[in-house]
Amino acid sequence: MGFVFDSAAAEWIKQGEDLLRKDRANEAAICFRRGGQFLRAKYTDTSAVWEEARLSQDAQGLAKAADQYEQLALEPEDDLVQQGLGRHKVLSKCARCWEDAQEYRKAAEVYIRVDEFTLSAKCFERAELFKKAADAWSRSDEPHMALDACMQGKLFEQALGFAGDLEDQSISAKFAVRLSEALRGHPPSRTRSAQMKRCAFLQQSLNDIVSFCVSIDDEDLTREV
Repeated sequence: MGFVFDSAAAEWIKQGEDLLRKDRANEAAICFRRGGQFLRAKYTDTSAVWEEARLSQDAQGLAKAADQYEQLALEPEDDLVQQGLGRHKVLSKCARCWEDAQEYRKAAEVYIRVDEFTLSAKCFERAELFKKAADAWSRSDEPHMALDACMQGKLFEQALGFAGDLEDQSISAKFAVRLSEALRGHPPSRTRSAQMKRCAFLQQSLNDIVSFCVSIDDEDLTREV
């Protein structure tokens, strides 16, 4: 009897997947439940709520879907993976719900939890939380974007810290030129003076790189002659 039960469950799951491909989510969720995949059924139901709320721009519906995804993510990871899900997939959908609801801070905070730093940084910028955006950018595959976030938020001291930490000194130096121009528009002060000196130091790094490259080119030319 066990074999018959497993075969029936597999058939229900296959039927649910077929219905899902035809955008018949509610019917698919029923099939998943009959096949014993209760978490997948809940995920499918929630996705239907999200899609309906997204199309109708229903902020309350989007928040409801986000909360349901959040609750689903509390389930054991092994159980989620076994049903074709996983915490990363569920929480990414949760973040997209908040993003669609224009709750950008909430979206950004969820993206951070699944190491989606680029998406998190963009949401923090849309929420005008530039310090948090810069921190997220610094952990992403594009750490130099932290400099732009700092400039948007006029976080000059933090920007200089990020610039000094970048491996690509040419990017740091070019940014220092841009920051120097911005600082010239501010009233003179000790802080401004110290920041201008740090900019000058970073710009000197660029001059050193250019001089080194020129010297290598000159050496190569001499050898060719």
